[in-house]
Amino acid sequence: MAAPRSLEEMNFMTDKAREIDDTGDYFTWIACNDKEVEETWECDGQEGREPFLEWDLASGQPDSISAQSESGSCHSRLTLECSCPSKWQLREKECYILTPSPHTWNQAKSACHGMGGKMAAPRSLEEMNFMADMARKVDSDYYAWISCNDKEVEGTWVCDGQDGSEPFLKWADGQPDDKGNHQDCGQIAARYRDKMDDVGCDNMHPRWTVCVRQAACTYGLIQPRH
Repeated sequence: MAAPRSLEEMNFMTDKAREIDDTGDYFTWIACNDKEVEETWECDGQEGREPFLEWDLASGQPDSISAQSESGSCHSRLTLECSCPSKWQLREKECYILTPSPHTWNQAKSACHGMGGKMAAPRSLEEMNFMADMARKVDSDYYAWISCNDKEVEGTWVCDGQDGSEPFLKWADGQPDDKGNHQDCGQIAARYRDKMDDVGCDNMHPRWTVCVRQAACTYGLIQPRH
């Protein structure tokens, strides 16, 4: 757990919190406490020196009453509730939908944007299995576009949202094979045991597209009952 060591670091942390909870009413734990001696605050990683403490003095902080009722006691629990629009399925902090796709790969990307999301690219085996399970429920022989391609450099696959890191690629046996030297876009398919295959970007055989968008999430604190 982090404890800010300067005003700049604290501002960085609050900016990150506001990116997730833009209501302006976020609560987030930091690694500072006065559990040993009341009003003698200690912050993790700052032993042996005066800890950095930037209290809201105008509202009378710190006060042990509000520390328990507003900021949360050490036994309170931070909660996260997320929701999705109708017909979208929630996974962690994102919403997914499978949409019929008699489209090319580029057209399918545009269709996802038109629904307020983007074409999904799995970032883990668990996420890919979630997407495959969605598809199998509506089409036992599904083929579904995903947002991975090697259009720029043959054999160098890039996946949306995974820039700057090695993309997650779980290919079916013998794939990618670039059949006909023009298979530059990715799909997952029941035929390939829910794994990835390369296909021509103008191919309209994939009948589905997996779209994803951010869920609407709110944070809160649950206080213990006394």
